[in-house]
Amino acid sequence: AWPSLSLGFRHCCRCGYWIRHNRSPWLAHTQSPPGTTSKKRPPQISIPGGLPGQNSPKMSQNQARARATRADKYRVNTKWDKQSAEAWARRNRFTEKELASFGNFLNYLDKVFIDPTEVVGHIKIDEGAFGEIDQAMWRKRPVVVKTVSQDGGKGKSIPQILRETLLELKVFQGVNHPNVVKFYGAAVHFPTETEARQTMQVGLLFELCEKKSIMSQMRTIKFSFLQKVNMAKQIAEGMTYLHQKLILHRDLNTRNCLLNNINQVKICDFGFARRVDKESGLYDSTTISGTAEYMPPEQLDGKIMSLKSDVWAMGTILWEFATGRAPWGSLGGDIHGKLVKLVVQQGEMLPLPEPGDIPSTPKDLVPEYCRLLRVCHKFGMRERPDMKQVRDSLSCIETMLLNKSSLSSARCVTALSTMFSCACPVGPSSNERQDTTYSKQKDYSARATPSAATLTASARPTTSLVNGVAHDRPVASRPPPTPESSRSAY
Repeated sequence: AWPSLSLGFRHCCRCGYWIRHNRSPWLAHTQSPPGTTSKKRPPQISIPGGLPGQNSPKMSQNQARARATRADKYRVNTKWDKQSAEAWARRNRFTEKELASFGNFLNYLDKVFIDPTEVVGHIKIDEGAFGEIDQAMWRKRPVVVKTVSQDGGKGKSIPQILRETLLELKVFQGVNHPNVVKFYGAAVHFPTETEARQTMQVGLLFELCEKKSIMSQMRTIKFSFLQKVNMAKQIAEGMTYLHQKLILHRDLNTRNCLLNNINQVKICDFGFARRVDKESGLYDSTTISGTAEYMPPEQLDGKIMSLKSDVWAMGTILWEFATGRAPWGSLGGDIHGKLVKLVVQQGEMLPLPEPGDIPSTPKDLVPEYCRLLRVCHKFGMRERPDMKQVRDSLSCIETMLLNKSSLSSARCVTALSTMFSCACPVGPSSNERQDTTYSKQKDYSARATPSAATLTASARPTTSLVNGVAHDRPVASRPPPTPESSRSAY
């Protein structure tokens, strides 16, 4: 039906023009209705969700462009930000080389930038190695802000802090897994010359895990062994994904594994994480970083590491779940130096869990759990299982706990035995350091179960790399580990 004469205009469904009813028997085509500039109506496009408060997803191109400008806060006036940031760097006397590195930082920052004014309601909840850890709100969403400031760098120079921050940002590139904490972006502020406070601030935004770390939860809540095995399996799931991305965490422990409201584990704190070499799978660090109680021997001694260095830390987490105690909790003072002496030089190991440490478990479960713990603590990196095998083993143990029938337990024991035999290849690798001190395993051999006794490692000569060539030498001739001698051998 035609519109009433009082409306004056009508849109023609055939030609797309606006038609004016001029109070005559015929209809005349005209330019456009009052208030518009084009002959035709602007083309309609469909945007999922539509405008806020509207049910129709249809909007014009101009409306869509305006909405995208309001919604996309990751990219602001980049040219202005870079100019102020470079001026700040020059005021802080960056060298030309440091300015070039700082430019790379700004280029990458442009991809993950968040407007700092959108992050509000900061509440301090913890303190990390490089600054405060706050809880805040970002776009009506609770987040955790890891503040990296030059005040919390513990004597490090500003370029070094920015370099380490850039490495952490690059680790999160393309990472998306349910058991890895979600990274939203970085809120950065470089002060202008007129501001009183001339210290830069970088805030990394992550998803909030309400229950905080597993370590803090274990102090107040008594988890069942089934819950602990499930949490360990989730950690192994996340680490398997990270290892597929060639990411070496280097600081895996119960403090860096968080829990949300549904007890889903989220691996966090990638400040020391690095990507290993794609071909060799190794990483050579110039510094010794991480939590000493969870460090493998090669990390304690400053040697070349691989993805299986995280497997040692996973074994320490399994020991902590079984015993309910902190690893090496009796040591005090310079714990790193003491562990170098105990673990690297003397071959001391964490004692196997006692049968009473794991109550209400099937009779075949404790030996198999101890076997998994033990193969994770093999001295040679190549002798340890990979994280996927650890995950599969924990899945079998979880099945044994859920289905307490003897048939399912026997199948899982068979599967575990196959995994353990495949996890320990024979023969040293030319790229890895083997040592006979760990084959002693004093505390392990003293209370070894029949199933675990078959895994006692045979003594092998020590293999080291000198000028890129593998050499075998007895343990007694190895010099005491010092930072200088440890790195000079590689």
